Amino acid sequence: DARRVRRRVTECFEQADLPTATDDDKDRLLTFVVIGGGPTGCEFCGELSDFVRNDLRKFYPLLAPRVRILLVQRSRSLLPAFDLELQQTARE
Repeated sequence: DARRVRRRVTECFEQADLPTATDDDKDRLLTFVVIGGGPTGCEFCGELSDFVRNDLRKFYPLLAPRVRILLVQRSRSLLPAFDLELQQTARE
């Protein structure tokens, strides 16, 4: 599964880098939404951010700043099963 996600994220960058890609296309292709603010969702957001920052930025330096990673959580706090300090750290 991880290889499939990595491949799909890379494909989004490749498509956004095409000369025919409009600004709207780039914004759509480089916006990633993660559902769930528990441990898995928070960890995935961090890993995705690291992948973009440490790997893809080298190949797509003009696109990397356009990336948006959105974490959607139905409750007011992330990592609700953990203490407040960790919840605040996750929010930052």
